[in-house]
Amino acid sequence: MESGQVLDVYVTILRAALRGVYRTSLAQDLRLRVPNIERHIRDLIERGLLIEKRTHIMGGMTIYRTTRKGEEFLGHYDMMTDLIEVIA
Repeated sequence: MESGQVLDVYVTILRAALRGVYRTSLAQDLRLRVPNIERHIRDLIERGLLIEKRTHIMGGMTIYRTTRKGEEFLGHYDMMTDLIEVIA
């Protein structure tokens, strides 16, 4: 996957996780296999952009949420894409 595509996946995950999201939902929405989603989730967690929380639903499923740093990243991303649209 090219770096631009990875960035798009990261942004999609972070936007979905603003409200909380399950791994399987992400895989379905992005049409990616679960191992690929897991790798992207790990990358985002390592960078401090995403956190995982256990729920009490269905035996403790994991939900992913965007961190404050992740929200800031999305804000900067939106500003850059807006700037590119103005220039283009």
